[in-house]
Amino acid sequence: MEKEFIEGEVREIVYYNDDNCYCVFDLDFGKNLITCVGHIPYLTAGERVRLEGYWTSHVDYGEQFKFDNFIRTIPHKVNAIRTYLASGVIPGIREATAIKMTDLFGEETLEVIRNAPEKLTAIKGISHAKAMKMNEAFLIRQDAANTVMYFQQFGVSAKMAVKIHKKFGSLAVDLIKGNPYTLCDEISGIGFKTADRIAFQMGVAATHPGRIKSGIRHALGEAAQNGHTCYPKEKLIPYCCSLLGCDKVEIESGFSDLVLSGRIVYEKTTDYCYLTPLYNEELSVATHLLSMVGKKQKKHRFNVEAAIEECRGDIILSDKQYEAVKRACEENILIITGGPGTGKTTIINTILKIASCAGLSVSLAAPTGKAAKRLSEACQTEAKTLHRLLGLDVISENDEYTYTVDCDSPLTSDIVIVDEMSMVDLSLMSVLLKSLKNDAKLILAGDADQLPSVGAGNVLKDIISSGKFPVITLTEVFRQAQQSMIVTNAHRINSGEMPLCNIKEKDFFFMPRSSADAPATIADLCAKRLPASYSYNPLRDIQVLCPSRKGTTGTIALNATLQQYLNPPCKGKAEKKYGDTIFRTGDKVMQVKNNYNIPYTKGDTEGLGIYNGDIGIICDIDTKRSSMTVEFDDERLVEYDFAWLDELELAYALTVHKSQGCEFKAVILSVAPVAPMLCVRNLLYTAVTRAREIVVLVGNDETVFKMVSNNHVTKRYSGLPQKLSKD
Repeated sequence: MEKEFIEGEVREIVYYNDDNCYCVFDLDFGKNLITCVGHIPYLTAGERVRLEGYWTSHVDYGEQFKFDNFIRTIPHKVNAIRTYLASGVIPGIREATAIKMTDLFGEETLEVIRNAPEKLTAIKGISHAKAMKMNEAFLIRQDAANTVMYFQQFGVSAKMAVKIHKKFGSLAVDLIKGNPYTLCDEISGIGFKTADRIAFQMGVAATHPGRIKSGIRHALGEAAQNGHTCYPKEKLIPYCCSLLGCDKVEIESGFSDLVLSGRIVYEKTTDYCYLTPLYNEELSVATHLLSMVGKKQKKHRFNVEAAIEECRGDIILSDKQYEAVKRACEENILIITGGPGTGKTTIINTILKIASCAGLSVSLAAPTGKAAKRLSEACQTEAKTLHRLLGLDVISENDEYTYTVDCDSPLTSDIVIVDEMSMVDLSLMSVLLKSLKNDAKLILAGDADQLPSVGAGNVLKDIISSGKFPVITLTEVFRQAQQSMIVTNAHRINSGEMPLCNIKEKDFFFMPRSSADAPATIADLCAKRLPASYSYNPLRDIQVLCPSRKGTTGTIALNATLQQYLNPPCKGKAEKKYGDTIFRTGDKVMQVKNNYNIPYTKGDTEGLGIYNGDIGIICDIDTKRSSMTVEFDDERLVEYDFAWLDELELAYALTVHKSQGCEFKAVILSVAPVAPMLCVRNLLYTAVTRAREIVVLVGNDETVFKMVSNNHVTKRYSGLPQKLSKD
């Protein structure tokens, strides 16, 4: 579709979002009044704009013009100037004042406000100070508009350009002209590749020092996205040479400058390079953990053995479980690890009972909402997400967040228990440890054989491998759990044995299908067979998992297929196309990034924050308001501006990585051939352990065999083991 240009005067603003400048407005276009949608900062009725975009047709609101670029001109005719000023565009000017100004200055009114504001004092009620404020407000708006229009030529969205202007003010354009890489260094949401593209359009040399230094930090950022907290210099320098097309001497020079300025950290003893925040977090985690293990234990207010006997009631503890509970009472820090059915929850429940009898306060937490909800149900005690426990509070213009709980205002709990510890990354662990009061106990429970955290770090394994902390490893699978083939097969897979499938009246099945036939089978299982056999809700009880996003059996293709089966289009059902995705009322979606300042409502309460991995259902799409409402599993309602839809994805099918911390009644796992790096044992093991009642593998038995046989674990570079091992 070829872009078009239209030009006219803004008649009325129908909707305007102050945060991202998304607006809906009526435009006088010839003899017609048309609806336009897009991003323009500080848009006001009376302005004249030239828009570049496409004509679209909306089912409810008819023809609209959707634009992505614009040129605005200040009105010149008296009536247009009067409308413009009367709209409240400049504080202190309303309709009566606008009439007086245009009566006195006519078509020169805006020129007077901009260049000769002292003349405004000729109007009764306008003092010199007030005139100067009007001038300042007008210039700020002009600066913002000029900034947006300048960056449009480089493909920067109006939303992002407004963010740049808010950060740098009137200096924005000159600052970026001097060093375009300031964009990726200072503006969250603009990456190195975008800044690099802009720089090349500006004619900046490939050897520009700003480019080299930003490129090195970008490379370390890529490493962090792949789970590494650091990266060896011997690998980093050659990679940056290739990435930037520069020679080693130039890269080494930029590297030295970054180290000297403190923007990166280089440890000569390990040859590890860090982004400074990650280095500080790693050092903080090591320091806090070592202080806990070395801290003298306070005398107990109770006899440990007697307390266990008194509080466990009808619970029968194995020797290992008894040891875990005893060590939890005796130690400042304890790690409990084991696979499904090995009794971690029984241990936690016993600790809760003992703490209650002893008058000790306990906080239960997990990394995700799903995991916290499951922990609450298992323990019949409130469990929070770690973000909520730590009091996530403020988000800045640059997407930096803070916590209300830290070393200056710690948690009051005597014992903090964290489940699903394999999911906790370095950054979150750093905040958790800072939040503990001096004499608090910390109990970390998890499955070390599952996939590591999505964020940087390998915290649980690093702590265990250091050998400095008490660890209880549970291996015995209890009789009740042994009745489940899900639990049995999880342990078989973890031991390198093929799962046992299709045993009559059991809960673990394999359906051989080619890659071409698998999508239809998976869709049929979701839409018909499992709901008919087990009365499952296709959206809330069944989850399709895939090793990969790509291919005919990856999440992208399967989400499109499952959407057609489970939530097809129909008359009256609202939908919104965003990029390559069509969102429709009734769709299952997942939040794919942490958004710490998005508001939600839950009954009569309000709060902030939706996190990576939260799953919900679209309950409303309001194209007039340009918003979409999602109800998440814990009944939080969130209204998304259309500009935020990059934070959501369809969730009929998820990658195994995205499913961590979740539990579903039924899991359908696509096991079609995948890339070797995804054909690994811990991925299959993690997928299987997401199911509570039913597992169905659909695909290729050879792929299952390869996964079970391949115990390769991708290395994550981390300096935490070395820091924990120091004497």
